Amino acid sequence: MTYSETELQKISELIQSGDVVGLKKEVGADLETVVCEEYDGLKLIDDVMVVACYEWDIGPLRTLLRAGLPADFESCDGDGVTLLMRASFSNLDTVRCLLEAGANPNTEDSKGWAPLMFAVATDVAACGEEETAEIVKCLLAAGARKDHRNAKGHTAYDIAKMQTYEINDLKRQIAEDVKPQP
Repeated sequence: MTYSETELQKISELIQSGDVVGLKKEVGADLETVVCEEYDGLKLIDDVMVVACYEWDIGPLRTLLRAGLPADFESCDGDGVTLLMRASFSNLDTVRCLLEAGANPNTEDSKGWAPLMFAVATDVAACGEEETAEIVKCLLAAGARKDHRNAKGHTAYDIAKMQTYEINDLKRQIAEDVKPQP
């Protein structure tokens, strides 16, 4: 189903206001389709993730999850990138929200990358070293596999060691935290 600009505006307002009942009534079983619709220059799901990850407001994301959007929802682009993978770059509260909603910490994208790999690959300037370390710990506590290998055969540990950002004690600890056991 294609939605008009007016319908998308209403749906966006329902998401932003936290109106789960109104959202369900408006889109029914079409939630996964509607979040991929473009409104105001962004797909609705992209707008929600920007707000969650960079404006520190997980309310709209919670609204979508309560309305039935799967916690492991993949991007609209077909690359297999999940909401948790996107959040692992930048925001601990969003990672926690998605894990609490049942997101799988071991889901792979089309290149075999899992959320833990996204977390260690991030430029820590985006969210800070401590936040990155907490995201890694949170994913590990949720069962993220240290021994998972992407399509190129790399583990999260390998990816952490390849990063070009300045290495300090905390970054070394992040790498050690994700090192697979022999």
